[in-house]
Amino acid sequence: MCGGFLHRTIRARILHISFHHDRDWWALVISVIALVGAYPLSLLANLTSPSLKNWWAERSVAAIKARIQQLEKQLEDYEKYKELTEGEDYILRAVEALAMLLLVCILMLAMVLLTIISIAPAAFYDRNATPLMGLALAGMIFGFIVSIVVFGRYSLFRTKRSPADRELLRKALNSLKDTLAQRTTTQ
Repeated sequence: MCGGFLHRTIRARILHISFHHDRDWWALVISVIALVGAYPLSLLANLTSPSLKNWWAERSVAAIKARIQQLEKQLEDYEKYKELTEGEDYILRAVEALAMLLLVCILMLAMVLLTIISIAPAAFYDRNATPLMGLALAGMIFGFIVSIVVFGRYSLFRTKRSPADRELLRKALNSLKDTLAQRTTTQ
């Protein structure tokens, strides 16, 4: 008899969800879109940021000189460290990718657990859902700590020693020096 009541309660809860009017549904959709779009947008920001900084620096000769000094200092800082071989660079990139995959899996698992708890409370009618919510919250906190440690330290370590990143920095520096030379000869 109790099982029938629970089944009717779950069924009634599922039938009464109106996906286009329920705020919980829209929160779920927005959070999934945010999680799916976070990595591509982060990648886009990292790829376009140096070129936008260089474009912004081309406003005046003084801004170009300041940007050149900043990039020269950064390159000088990078050259203090021994350059990685191509294999070492790929290994460190793979570690970063695996850490990103681990973070996404942990966060998605926590989101699924929180969604199940919030959408189907009738399934937890006779149980206390607090331990599951605590587990999901602990998973999210662990994921953020992993992201800070791995992406902060490994990425900085790899970036300062990567031959590809040094080459990109040199290209940006040469491009700004060419722009400065053109600006000073035309004035």
